[in-house]
Order: sequence, then C-alpha cells, then structure tokens
Amino acid sequence: MAKSNKLEDKLLKEISLNEGLLTKIIARILKPKVDRVLKQYVKSLNDDPELQASLADLQKSRERVKDTLKDYCKKYPNSGYCR
Repeated sequence: MAKSNKLEDKLLKEISLNEGLLTKIIARILKPKVDRVLKQYVKSLNDDPELQASLADLQKSRERVKDTLKDYCKKYPNSGYCR
C-alpha cells in the first residue's frame, strides 16, 4: 500500500507540473491579445457619457454618506459605526 501512495504522489506532482507549464504557455500566448482587448474596452468605457454620469453620481453619494456619518458620530460618539 505504501508503494501505491508513493506512485500516486509522484503522478500527482507530475500532473501539477504539467498543468502549471501548460497554464504558463497558454497565458504567455494569449496575454497580448487579452491586453489589447481590455485596453479597447477600457477606452470605450471612458468615452461613455452614461458611465461618466453614473460615476459622478456615485461620487456625490459617497460624499453625502461621509458627511452624514460625521454628523451621526458627533451626535452618537459611542456608536459602533463611529470606530
């Protein structure tokens, strides 16, 4: 039984080495294409006026929440939200 465990361990190590090598090779081959596609996607998102308006609204909402939290913490300094 000990031999089979050693054999299984050896096979598992070889499989993991092969999978790691294959993953690295595929990643190296596909990385330039993925980078190009992502750059184009980010550029199209930056040019989208609806996304820009949504992000501006999100920023304003975050600022309002910060202000509200400051006021709340002044009023209730022992609250768990104010730590």
